[in-house]
Amino acid sequence: MDNISLVDLQNQDPRAWREFMRQLRLIVCKACSGISDDFIIDEVVQETSIAFTIKIQTNSFDLTSKLSTFMYSVARNQFLKLIKKKGIDVELPPEEIEAIEESQDELIEKEKLFELIENHLADLGEKCRDILTAYYHLRKRMTEIAEDLGYANAETAKNMKARCFKTLKQNCLG
Repeated sequence: MDNISLVDLQNQDPRAWREFMRQLRLIVCKACSGISDDFIIDEVVQETSIAFTIKIQTNSFDLTSKLSTFMYSVARNQFLKLIKKKGIDVELPPEEIEAIEESQDELIEKEKLFELIENHLADLGEKCRDILTAYYHLRKRMTEIAEDLGYANAETAKNMKARCFKTLKQNCLG
């Protein structure tokens, strides 16, 4: 799944979506461990794909892990929501319950970190914001960034990105 382009999915590329849905079903089957009911798996696939579609259409979406890892966590959450809603009892092993609690704690920590970065990113100048957004969020190549933002070449853009990132890092660390 990690070879699927997020940009292609955001641009509604049919081939990317076909491959995404094919691989999503496999991830959902893994996330729904202990369930062999195709109806439930189909419902989780549908809910997961809807949740993901809504998420990637927002401007604030930033994938910070591998796509497969992100989709597994979304699928797992959708599965847990569904079994709770339908009143289905599924015995989760203690280590999985622990892992869910840990992942929620990690998610809270990541959200705090992203909020901190977002606040300090807003304090940077427009050029720094643009170059960091283009590189880290839009995942553009340096040659593209140089063209789009009017830098002489990719090396100049790379140096500017490094300076901006260093400033952002210093601001975040205090």
